[in-house]
Amino acid sequence: MKEMKFAESLGKKIDMTKVRLEVVKPWVTEKITGILGMEDDVVIEYVFNQLEAEKGCEAHMPEHPVRKGSQGPGHQGEDHHTEGLQPGPLLGPVLSYLPGLLLASGQGAVWNPDPRKMQIMLTGFLNGKNARIFMGELWDLLLSAQASPSGIPKQFLDQKKEELKKKMEEEERLQKIQEARRERDKEKEKEKERDRDRDKDREKDRKER
Repeated sequence: MKEMKFAESLGKKIDMTKVRLEVVKPWVTEKITGILGMEDDVVIEYVFNQLEAEKGCEAHMPEHPVRKGSQGPGHQGEDHHTEGLQPGPLLGPVLSYLPGLLLASGQGAVWNPDPRKMQIMLTGFLNGKNARIFMGELWDLLLSAQASPSGIPKQFLDQKKEELKKKMEEEERLQKIQEARRERDKEKEKEKERDRDRDKDREKDRKER
């Protein structure tokens, strides 16, 4: 079997809690759709699920059990000295929200997806070359986003700046065209006014003769 190759950047860890994934998702969708020639929700959702920090943290959060019989004094039907462990009725719902709370507070919870595993899984859908190129480009974007205070890849920020620059240049060009048109209209109006004045002078001269 041919040895699978990985982009060098895949050796670097990414903390997805520092990345604004919603900004990267359209790129993922467009890229995979371009490779496959159609929009494949299964492949796209697989990538999203592997990258989504909250899902990743939930999948890796350990259970927080409490002893049976610890629900409070007066609880009937359980031995307070039982060594078995299970979630309490009140603690369970709280624990289900704990990953999100940790992410929100920025304490403890991190999610480092496994890019090599992702590439191996994607190879069956995209083929070896496309999966390697896709993961290399994706990881470069995520590394850039992780290093950015905004959590947005520098490439996207630069692209947005370039779009704004072009928009401003286009608006300036249109403004100059409009100003030139107004100047031409003014000149035409002045020329008409001069023609009217000349006509009046001729008419006046004819009457005086």
